[in-house]
Parts: sequence; C-alpha cells; structure tokens
Amino acid sequence: MKKILIIEDNTSLAKELKELLNRNGYNSMISDGGDYKSLINENTVDLILLDINLPHESGFEICSYVKSTIQIPVIILTGRNANIDEVMGLSLGADDYIKKPYHAGVLLARIKRLLTVENTENIKNYRGISLDIRKNKITYSSKEIFITKTEALILDYLIDRPEEVVSRVELIEFLWDNQSFVDDNTLSVNVSRLRKKLESIGIENIIKTVPKQGYVV
Repeated sequence: MKKILIIEDNTSLAKELKELLNRNGYNSMISDGGDYKSLINENTVDLILLDINLPHESGFEICSYVKSTIQIPVIILTGRNANIDEVMGLSLGADDYIKKPYHAGVLLARIKRLLTVENTENIKNYRGISLDIRKNKITYSSKEIFITKTEALILDYLIDRPEEVVSRVELIEFLWDNQSFVDDNTLSVNVSRLRKKLESIGIENIIKTVPKQGYVV
C-alpha cells in the first residue's frame, strides 16, 4: 500500500484529505510541517501532499529540502493561486501544483499518475540518452542526473515519438488527464526545468519548440 504524507496545518482539511486517501487505498499520515523530516526518515513515504503556508517552514522550503535530498514526488496543494507561487513551486521541483478548493477526482488522478509507472520497459535509450523511468534518472556520457517524475514522463512521452510534433494539449492531457484543471504555465515550467537539467549534463537542444504547435525531439 502506497504511503502519502500530508503536510497541512489546517486540521479539518488534513483529516478530510486523510479520509479521502484512505478510502481510495492509500495509507496516509498527517504533519503540520514540524516533524516532516523524522516522518520521512522513519517511514517509506511514496508521495507528499504539501501546503505552502505552514507554521514552521514554508512549503517552498520543505519542497526544496525534499527535492535536494530524496526522490519523492511532491504535489503542492494550496490556497495561494498567484502564478508566481505556482512558478516558484514548480521551479523548486514540485511535480504538480493544485489550487484549493481541490476537486477530489482530479487530486486522486494526479496522485495515481505520479505513483503509477505506466511503462513496462524500465530503460529508454535515445541518441545516447538513457532514461530510467522508474528511478527518474538520466544517464549521458557517464554523467547522471535525477529529475522529477513529471519531467521523466515528459521526456519518455517525447522520445517514444521521435521527430513527431507533440502538441501542448496532447502533453497536458497525458500528464494531467484534464487540461481544464491545469494552468498553461505548469507545462512550460516543467519543460523549461527539464531542458536546464539536460543541459547541465551536456544534452542541448534535444527538446525543440515548434511555434504554435508543440514540442519535438
């Protein structure tokens, strides 16, 4: 059973989320952020639901710590709906950003996407790039880098369709099921962040933008 850590200081909302997750087959824990490090160290946490406005550390600080130390998917779930907050969260490595009030079906679909590896093939190879979809790891010219689950899914989807232009709408629907619940910035930030990580190990211009159409590798 997958274990989800809910970091939320609103007690009633945290309990509501816990009940929702437990009803849908997950094992969940609640923290207001003060003890999240010990909970992660003492438990096998598969995913974190993270608020931004917390009493001990901000959700941004927690996201930065998690993504710099361990490879756990993070979904930011917050009432802060400014674009700058979403860009900040995604730039720090969050795999998804959902605004409150949340839609239960959408939240569960996003969680399922991040916890389920759709590909039966573990390793994908393309132009010298080795993508380990299960470990979210890229190897190139003896260099390795870890990426987020969303970034891994984007790269995996594109390299499965070499030289084929994939529209933004198609990518959004693949990644988040229903584009009506996704801000257009979310895809742009994820692609930009993925490109920078690829460039850091010498992979340049692998993901090209086709104006008014989408992306192609």
